[in-house]
Amino acid sequence: IFTVKDNKTSSFCFHSLQNMHSIAVVIVPILFRIVVSQNSPFVKIPQGDLKGKYFITRNGRTISGFLGIPYAEAPIGELRFKNPKSANGWEGVRKADVHGNVCPQNNLLIPHLRNITIGNEDCLYLDVYTPAVSTLINVHIYFEKMLLITKFKMGIKYCSSSDAIQNTISY
Repeated sequence: IFTVKDNKTSSFCFHSLQNMHSIAVVIVPILFRIVVSQNSPFVKIPQGDLKGKYFITRNGRTISGFLGIPYAEAPIGELRFKNPKSANGWEGVRKADVHGNVCPQNNLLIPHLRNITIGNEDCLYLDVYTPAVSTLINVHIYFEKMLLITKFKMGIKYCSSSDAIQNTISY
């Protein structure tokens, strides 16, 4: 953070910035990306530490997103057709900036692809989107249906218009 101590310095800085306007237009977005990428949201949960990412909503609001958090072991092998088993924890910091796998589903949106199954059985992940809060707030839980596109839009959409934590869960 840059703090101006007196008016003389303030005038000098303002004058210098006017002369460097064209350079600032190019450099400021580059510097902003570097700062944002270095300052990611971080949270501790019982399974371990998560490093998420920031999103800017359509109305300019900044929210934190923690994506691809495993909530149960993949239902494959010995776990197929059994009750879910809680996900294991992890050592160190887990990057939570990419969505988890999409569960197996048929593509119902494109007629000639309706018989083709897409997705992966290792898909038991959740995404959490949260505005900056310092008090207890509502939590919305959204269970993804069959549409692949739904999961990726609902969290940001609801967080942009309300003071609530939004969860999207693949199953």
